[in-house]
Amino acid sequence: MPLVSVIIPCYNPNEYLTDAINSVLKQTLTDFEVVVVDDGSQVDVENLIPRDSRVTYSRQGHNGVAISRNLGFSLTTGDYVAFLDADDLWQPTKLDRQVTLLREHPSMGFCYTNVLTLDERTGNNRAEILNKGDVDIDFSKPALDVIHQCNICTSTVMIKRDSLNACGWFDPLLSYSEDYDLFLRLARFFPQMGYLATPEVSYRIWDASVSSRYKNAFKFGSLTMERHARFGKRVDDVALVRAAEGLQERLSKFCAARAYDNCRVRFRQRELIGFLQEFYSAFQLSPDVIFAGLSSWLDKRLARGSATSGQ
Repeated sequence: MPLVSVIIPCYNPNEYLTDAINSVLKQTLTDFEVVVVDDGSQVDVENLIPRDSRVTYSRQGHNGVAISRNLGFSLTTGDYVAFLDADDLWQPTKLDRQVTLLREHPSMGFCYTNVLTLDERTGNNRAEILNKGDVDIDFSKPALDVIHQCNICTSTVMIKRDSLNACGWFDPLLSYSEDYDLFLRLARFFPQMGYLATPEVSYRIWDASVSSRYKNAFKFGSLTMERHARFGKRVDDVALVRAAEGLQERLSKFCAARAYDNCRVRFRQRELIGFLQEFYSAFQLSPDVIFAGLSSWLDKRLARGSATSGQ
């Protein structure tokens, strides 16, 4: 029986799927299995899968990422489960370091890592880290007390199989925020969560001009967090309420940032109506993001002007 099960859901993938699987095959920890779950693609997915005895392929109808991951989980047997999106990449040490961390801390239900950005246009997988990481978070505190501060990318997550069985799998009814719904349940069931500050994943950043999913992500993600908060109030779980409300606030700022990115793209493309629509969306979601973005833009303009005048 393999030690780690790697689940890769995909829908109409391209050659990035091959790169993603190869990044798993290059892991320093070699005791793993990989299942690629094809969510009803209209392309030849099997032709994109490298030939390796540890990699299997399964196909289902188009049911969404939550059901795809659940199917992958049901088809595998590893003590630890890791998820990888079809367009992301792993660093060679990811599985080894995460297994070591979870083995050393039995109270942890799951762990995650920092990430690098991977620019879809340039293919540069050594771009700046998405943020400074979560190194300032005190992970010795209960998981519910810190999860609302965490920047968790699903491709960085490793979960103990027993933990996933204990708290329930991905909610098949959720099309958005199904990952944070699961992480919140894990944080409630298990006293600690783990974090590796080393960036073990390259997360692909797509052109902001086609990034319109944030509206549905905010709508349905908010409903999910509100459901957890209501449940927490009903059972008098103050920590759960605080965590759910904190995650909802983070979701709002994250989606506002995506809207602001779109706003900048529309401005460069001189699409006035699109620019105003995205600006209004960002302002509605989080005025702080707009103010921070404009402040950063103004500082850069002033610095550029000072450099020019000094020449």
